[in-house]
Amino acid sequence: MTIDVAIEALREDAGEWEAVSADLATQGAAAGGITVPALAFGTLASGAAAAYETAASAIADALVSGGRETAAAAATLRHVATAYQTSDELAAAAFAGEWEVQE
Repeated sequence: MTIDVAIEALREDAGEWEAVSADLATQGAAAGGITVPALAFGTLASGAAAAYETAASAIADALVSGGRETAAAAATLRHVATAYQTSDELAAAAFAGEWEVQE
């Protein structure tokens, strides 16, 4: 694998993580918007509605947090790809003319 291929692979992986981030953020917003009337649980389960709201809120928060974390992972991958590319270009410039590449 060449450095160019590795850099491209990092950027492609970043794109995958960004897609996951967008999906998690969308699902988190959707989960946060779900409401169920208290009477949907019947009159015998008085604490069920509150427990459901607590669980739904925790799930929505986890999805939104996951979206932020995967977006950060994508940004890190892009940063690493840029660092590798910059380092490779600086090394090429530093060693320019030192030898000739023979193919």
